[in-house]
Amino acid sequence: MPGAEPDLHPLPDKEFINEIDRRYGGVPGELLGSPDMLALLIPVLRAEMAALETFQPSKRAALPCPISAFGGAQDPVVPRSHLEGWRDQTDGLFRVRVFPGGHFYMNSQLDALLGDITATLIPTLNSHEQTAVTA
Repeated sequence: MPGAEPDLHPLPDKEFINEIDRRYGGVPGELLGSPDMLALLIPVLRAEMAALETFQPSKRAALPCPISAFGGAQDPVVPRSHLEGWRDQTDGLFRVRVFPGGHFYMNSQLDALLGDITATLIPTLNSHEQTAVTA
């Protein structure tokens, strides 16, 4: 989903890093104080942002598999409506799971996130094992 704010990837380095930090809250202070580390990080982040900001989804049929969309309840970048947008990409089951936290909710919710993914995949894995045993 396109964001409501202007693209980041074309900004000059200092503005780029400040905006990444403001929007995502994900630049540790140690990096901000290290010009050498920033010189390594900026090209990678800029390429990632360019890919995200310029991506154009293809017009294709919905996938025949289930989709689970995960997000953070206080994420200012990816609101629930963007998670719900994945619904159109499947003919299968669809669900949204929102965890406490912001854009990097998984840092504090890793156990809950992995538990949810595991609970979703285990029935699928078990049905494949049963098929393999009876085949």
